[in-house]
Amino acid sequence: NLELLKLRLPEDPHPYVDKYFVRTGEILNQEGLNPWVRAQAFFRKGPLPIHGVNEALAMIDKYSDITKNGGRVYALPEGATFNKGESVFVIEGRVQDIVKFETLYLGALTSSTTSANTGINQFDLKEIEQNVRKIKDLIGDRQLIYMGARHWHWSQDQAITAAAFRGGADETS
Repeated sequence: NLELLKLRLPEDPHPYVDKYFVRTGEILNQEGLNPWVRAQAFFRKGPLPIHGVNEALAMIDKYSDITKNGGRVYALPEGATFNKGESVFVIEGRVQDIVKFETLYLGALTSSTTSANTGINQFDLKEIEQNVRKIKDLIGDRQLIYMGARHWHWSQDQAITAAAFRGGADETS
């Protein structure tokens, strides 16, 4: 039930949205641009059953004006099997109704699908920190930006981002 899922979502989605999507929305708004677009989400692996669809739909329903503004969302049903490269989630609508929530719905789809198909739903924060430190050691003074939010559920991202900062990340998305 979408209404129950919406109750579990954060009241304010903005802390969980990639900065570059927020900035993109700001620029589009300042320039008066809001074209009709088609966004598609797909996986690089497959065939696998899709998960997180209902939560992603609840996010769109709670936070976006896509349907109110005449847009449409097409998605494979929860548990349906998709093939590598096949669109699993398609949104048609005004770009400003879509762009600022992409991180959230991609995170719901990727984290839930990965967890259901691999059994991986835990992460080791120390390992994340160590891996970021290894990368930082390799790149020296060059800037390191962690941009993995779209791969994790919104409820996990704050802890993972903190581990990336402790490991030496200079910024996050």
